Amino acid sequence: MDINKILNELDRLFASGQSEKAGEFLTLNYDAAMSENDLSSALTILNELIGYYRVTTQFEKAKQTIQNIYELISKMKLSGTVTEGTSLLNIATVYRAMGDIENAEQCYLKAENIYEAQLDRNDYRMAGLYNNMSLMYQEQECFDKAISCLKKAMAVIIKIPGAEIETAVTHTNLGQIYCKTGEFDKAKEELDSAEEIFIKTDINDEHYSGLASAKGYLFCQLGDYKKSADYYEKALLSVYRSYGITENFKSLQSDLRRVCKLNGEKEYSSMLDVCEAYYEKYGKPMIQEKFPQYENKIAVGLCGEGSECFGMEDEISLDHDCGPCFAMWVTDEVYSEIGEKLQEEYDKLQHVFAGYIRAETKMSMGRCGVCTI
Repeated sequence: MDINKILNELDRLFASGQSEKAGEFLTLNYDAAMSENDLSSALTILNELIGYYRVTTQFEKAKQTIQNIYELISKMKLSGTVTEGTSLLNIATVYRAMGDIENAEQCYLKAENIYEAQLDRNDYRMAGLYNNMSLMYQEQECFDKAISCLKKAMAVIIKIPGAEIETAVTHTNLGQIYCKTGEFDKAKEELDSAEEIFIKTDINDEHYSGLASAKGYLFCQLGDYKKSADYYEKALLSVYRSYGITENFKSLQSDLRRVCKLNGEKEYSSMLDVCEAYYEKYGKPMIQEKFPQYENKIAVGLCGEGSECFGMEDEISLDHDCGPCFAMWVTDEVYSEIGEKLQEEYDKLQHVFAGYIRAETKMSMGRCGVCTI
């Protein structure tokens, strides 16, 4: 089995917004590896799989995957090796996400013992371990221990060429702790450093959501609700693009709506109202600025079979094919003149509004954007 080919395809699924297919893809390849008795590839796939189950909060499946990892490590006689240490690190992170701090700490400490015995102290894997341990201590409000771990991580990371994203994540984690301890000047310094790195390297990296979320929280605490909302919007969009609608997405959505309310923004009674306000704020100015001579040749609205069009949306229907959007109807003649350009400008519009993500799934296609009469 070509494990590198599998990992590259996994990266492609995430990068192309098809993260919902990752679980099935990994499971099928794990079964194939086991049938070929390729235990090394099987173990690699399981480590990827528990990470997927962690971010999608499928904890029951994660528990079974953890058991499979332990069985493979035993079968392959890998006890005390770096491979076991890395697996323990991944397992600990899942336990931490589940709120099982006791098991998480045991796995982290065992991984630390293995790494210290097997790795150079400046090995990048030491930094990954300390970053994750710091998050555990942070959740226990052991902030001194958390900061100590992060500083150990930073001492390793800054020496590693090409570790810009890891450095940004470490700055983000430090900023989050300083937010919790009320040291907002230190928090802003760390988060600004992280953002500068993301902007220079990859603003679309999945870890950017953590930075944006932390800045949203920081500015909320400082009373700058507009900036807070701007960053929560960025965080929400980043999580959506990387993982879809998860519990983390819903939590950020709640934070964003709360901050919008603090900022004095209007609360909408229906999704139709949200869509109309979205058009008024972003769509109408776009048409007036980019296509002024066609303004009286474009009809704008929203219609179709969606529950929001009947004023019947609920929490279930709002989690798919539903969000701030509008349709622009034109004649065939007008479409031939500006249709593609008009769609391009529509696609550039703000993707988050009033705590909702703009609908862009296959089901929503043809219901929003440019349409012909």
